Amino acid sequence: MSHSDERVRPRTRRLSILNLPNELLIAIFGFRKGPTGLCELSYHEPLPDVSDIKSIRLTCRRFCETSSHLLLHALPVYITRPSLARLDEVSRHPTISRGVRLIKLYLDPFYDSVIARDLQAFAYDRASSVRQAISFWRFCSQHRFHSDPPPEFFHDAIPGAIALAESLEGLARRGINTNRADHRLISKAHQLYSKLHDDQMDMTASLGRVIASAMKRMPTATWLRIKDQNVRDDKSSGWGYFLAPDDLNDDDLVIDRLIAPIDWLDTKQHKISPRPLKIIRELFLSLQQLNFPLAGLDIDTTAPVTSCLDPEHETKYGQAALSSTFKQLKSVKFFPIPFHPERLRQTKAEGIATLISFLRTMLHTQSLQKIELKFFMMFPTHFAPPSMAPPLLSYRWPNLKVLDFDGPFHFEELKAIVKHLPQEVELSWVGHLLSGSWIDVLDILRERKSRTQKVGDHHGSARGQECQEMKQEEKRFIFLGNWKHMYGQYDECKPDSLATRYIQGWIPTNPVRDWSLGQLDMSKPREGDERWIDEHLVV
Repeated sequence: MSHSDERVRPRTRRLSILNLPNELLIAIFGFRKGPTGLCELSYHEPLPDVSDIKSIRLTCRRFCETSSHLLLHALPVYITRPSLARLDEVSRHPTISRGVRLIKLYLDPFYDSVIARDLQAFAYDRASSVRQAISFWRFCSQHRFHSDPPPEFFHDAIPGAIALAESLEGLARRGINTNRADHRLISKAHQLYSKLHDDQMDMTASLGRVIASAMKRMPTATWLRIKDQNVRDDKSSGWGYFLAPDDLNDDDLVIDRLIAPIDWLDTKQHKISPRPLKIIRELFLSLQQLNFPLAGLDIDTTAPVTSCLDPEHETKYGQAALSSTFKQLKSVKFFPIPFHPERLRQTKAEGIATLISFLRTMLHTQSLQKIELKFFMMFPTHFAPPSMAPPLLSYRWPNLKVLDFDGPFHFEELKAIVKHLPQEVELSWVGHLLSGSWIDVLDILRERKSRTQKVGDHHGSARGQECQEMKQEEKRFIFLGNWKHMYGQYDECKPDSLATRYIQGWIPTNPVRDWSLGQLDMSKPREGDERWIDEHLVV
């Protein structure tokens, strides 16, 4: 090539990432937005790490403009004015609002109406909390922990805590003595608590409408999770209770601790007062009125949901009003956890009927891809429960990928459900078998010829029929399996349960039938011995 040819060769311009169009930058930064799809709202899945997004936003103005919508994936909402103000601010932000996918509604803090109106009831309740803290401090004063203060730190604070508890108990029994400084401090705390309660009542009147309006302004915030409280949000003193040893040295800190909200579980345990459960109902109706359908719904609460879905209300508004809110649902999880199962003895049949009617409405949509119904905490083992499978009999879901059920059911109901269930649906099934046989349950599931289905769980907690006669070790030997435990991880040392391996076609004989014939050989290794598994594979 001549020298003149080199002079006329066009120069190649050096490119940098800033030469890319915004559409490509958004796509690149989107790889940091975390998990997507059906598992993105898994209860135990950690929230995506946004530290990279924070760094990207600080790089330059253009990076900030094209990545800010990835900064906030899930927005927690509490029944407080600061929380609602933050929700409003985020929903109106032109960039950040576009990235919010999940609203996590926590039904706390909760200020009880009974102790807000009764000083002596307030003193009694707070005395109980102080006594719990004292018991914990006594334990800490007798044991040394690596990262905690020395035992003396707790030991020296116990007399002051006892004095506070005795003041509260004395006021609870005999009423207030205004000549005593400690009683005046408790009275001041009670007045502040009453104001917080009144403020809560004012907010709950319009809370459903406020949240629904904010979600309407965030078009991607179509996933809703409702829980009692955020267990990861530690509002306590840091010592497992609302009172810390060094709080006793400051009256203002003591007051701050005394006006702490009540835990939802405590209200159920002590039967203090009704809670504002109508929030759930009003939120659904507000979403319907704004024509804002949900894509994902997770109800995971100790709250008696039937109390906020009363038949009178459903007659007034009609199930059709709620059905429009659920018409685009892709994922549903329903996990009621009553704190006192013995109350279910008093549950009226119409309460269960209302709940089943609500579930039918919620599940009546073709868009559903994932259904999780968990009722195992709803009924005690000694209680004869009603079947909770009927909602799964009322509809067929052409797009369904995952069906996870744990609750009371009849064999004929399961048979009808799996009859129309495509083989590719990932089925997980366990619960209390009310009629029929576990032998037939395993046989009917094996006929699906699916290698993704499971039966049993990580507790081996199948119940009813043959399981009533099995010894605990026999039941666990058959049904205990490699199941996702509470942190969403698998124990790789354990294979699937015998029941699961049978219905998947890996072993030739039904383990429950083997047990009924006295042929269940528990001497063979069941957990972690891959050689034993290989020997029993069905080719």
